[in-house]
Amino acid sequence: MVDLGVQPDTFNMLSGLFRAGKGEDALKLFSKMQLRDNHEMSLDSNTYNVMIDGLCKQGQLQKANDLFLEMQDHGCIPDVVTYNTMISGFCKGGQLEKANDLFLKMEEKGRAPDVVTYSALISGFCKEGQMEKANDLFLKMEEKGRAPDVVTYSALISGFCKEGQMEKANDLFLEMEEKGCTPNVVTYSAMINGFCEEGQLEKANDLFLEMEEKGCTPNVVTYSAMINGFCEEGQLEKANDLFLEMEEKGCTPDVVTYSAMISGFCNGGQLEKANDLFLKMAEKGCIPDVVTYSA
Repeated sequence: MVDLGVQPDTFNMLSGLFRAGKGEDALKLFSKMQLRDNHEMSLDSNTYNVMIDGLCKQGQLQKANDLFLEMQDHGCIPDVVTYNTMISGFCKGGQLEKANDLFLKMEEKGRAPDVVTYSALISGFCKEGQMEKANDLFLKMEEKGRAPDVVTYSALISGFCKEGQMEKANDLFLEMEEKGCTPNVVTYSAMINGFCEEGQLEKANDLFLEMEEKGCTPNVVTYSAMINGFCEEGQLEKANDLFLEMEEKGCTPDVVTYSAMISGFCNGGQLEKANDLFLKMAEKGCIPDVVTYSA
């Protein structure tokens, strides 16, 4: 903390306030710091970064952006971390155009985007279904010598899966393994869900078994995708076995999991089992949604 240009206790205090959900208190402390004409309390990029990061995580993008502009007015140059925080914040806040504009401005200012920058924007494009832009950016980062990591690959793979472009998703999945980038639970879950949605249950199940063999533990998203896949194909016994397995392994079913199983039992004419599961769901404190009730 010696080189941050701000007293360590104050820096930690700002971070701690945001972690405690006390963003307004952090803003008040920051305002006091701005008023103090004390060299030890001078504001540098690290101080602004902790403020901008905290505000972005709380969804206060306008205040974060105001600070981003203010720091530049005060002669404090944003670094890669600052740009990444703002770009990620805009993407998560659904302000993709602003995120892309900032990405271009970052390059204009001579700040080279890193893998975090590219991954955030690629993820943003994917979530909006803009797969061509996402893929173009992916190719650009490789051209610039930035190696995609598991976050980058997972975002792009998930995007292709959601668009039903399983061939492209699978090609990327194989590519990342060839390049030594190990898929994680997010990657596997996206692929498994994609295959299930396309009715390719055998491929989904093979991948599910593969991830367990490789030591990647399925999570509730993975289990829910497989259970829904089995239910859609009328393989209720396999779906139920998987439902029981996830509970045995300490993975708590969520509303999506319960809804899939209940829907499966209903469609299979096993109404008593569907009702028992509905009651169990309530006992576990899992609140039914519109999908559950319409099952």
